[in-house]
Amino acid sequence: MAKIYDAEMQYLHVAIAKDIGINSRGGVEAFDSDAISRETAGLKPLLIYSLTAPCYGVKARQLVDAAAPIPITQFLAQAWSAAHRLGMPQRIEMEDGLLKSDRGFKEWARAQGVSCEPPLSVKALRAFSRSAQDLRWAITFAQPDWHARGAPSIDAANGSLHYYDTFSMATYSGSKTSMVYDTFVSWCTRGQPFFTGSGIRDDWSPEFIAEKPKALPKPHLAVERDSGDEPLYVHGLKELVAMWPGGRRAFFRGLQTTAGDFDHWVAGRAHLPSHELAAVLEKASVIYDRRVGGYTLAGGNLLIAKTAKGVDLVYTEISNGGDLEFAFEILPPAGVELLMRALVFAAWGGETTLVLFPRNVDNLEAPLDKHSLINLSSARRAPMDVFESLDWIIVQRELFDCPQKVGVVFGEQHRDWLAS
Repeated sequence: MAKIYDAEMQYLHVAIAKDIGINSRGGVEAFDSDAISRETAGLKPLLIYSLTAPCYGVKARQLVDAAAPIPITQFLAQAWSAAHRLGMPQRIEMEDGLLKSDRGFKEWARAQGVSCEPPLSVKALRAFSRSAQDLRWAITFAQPDWHARGAPSIDAANGSLHYYDTFSMATYSGSKTSMVYDTFVSWCTRGQPFFTGSGIRDDWSPEFIAEKPKALPKPHLAVERDSGDEPLYVHGLKELVAMWPGGRRAFFRGLQTTAGDFDHWVAGRAHLPSHELAAVLEKASVIYDRRVGGYTLAGGNLLIAKTAKGVDLVYTEISNGGDLEFAFEILPPAGVELLMRALVFAAWGGETTLVLFPRNVDNLEAPLDKHSLINLSSARRAPMDVFESLDWIIVQRELFDCPQKVGVVFGEQHRDWLAS
């Protein structure tokens, strides 16, 4: 169900603009923030001011040189003018840092009949604030030949932003239902007041605004965004690494690849040298499957559940979508207990995989309790020899040199019982 927002409330947000900056000629230029820093790109930061009506997702935005911030009231005066069509609300909500930066804008807004409040939903405010950061296309929306003319000036970029945001309002119908569009039209013509005055000076302190340092891939590994040079991607590998006995750090022990390099590779921001990639794939038991024309998880591992969603994804990938020879929870013999719950499964022609579930951890045991995994059979009570093997594995779970082979060995030792 869609969230219902107060039609007379707007979100105000001010932050460092991501993915763009000011070049040495004063132009607004985009850069790949997933690969390099703004400083490396030779750009200075910009601030993005945004005011969003969340009931319909329409907004007004303005870019400003971070070295020369404008008053909040100056931006609001422009955003509430007839040119932007938003009109004045009864309330604007903003994050705590912006509220505390006040040096007069709250009193000014109150004089206009608008209160300044903390957000009723921080999550919603941040979601709309992220949406306001979609700037790479919008800053050249009104300039189809900008490539030939170079990066637009701040004024030109703001002109495009204004055109883009008001164009979005004018063409709002898009994929909306007729009822939603009709209510939007009614909202636009509701008789809302537009502001015709001016703001005040020095009405806030921008000192609270800071850009969090972003972890970047090593320069020689970085992949340029939209270059078409995409790294290999293996479904479920990130989740499998998170389930490694001893944690992610244990998985990368003995490998040249670091956890950070791996994360950038998974996100498509970096390549791994072929020999390093081969070592990662071998340790995770990833194989090339000609049937699907790509790399897939082969199984055979000992894994420890971290999240119910991760278990579901890894199980689905290893089992080829539920094409299973067997899959069930192993129960101990009557009268004894296991320290952890255990799921065992193998795809047809594949290796046996063991997943251990710590007890009483949030919703971690849900895949077993709700029987939500594809083609999962009823739990089976183990004979004493199987129980002793499993009990020993649970006790030694973080001490194995090769967790990727533990499931294989367990499957070979108890093959007759598992497949019976």
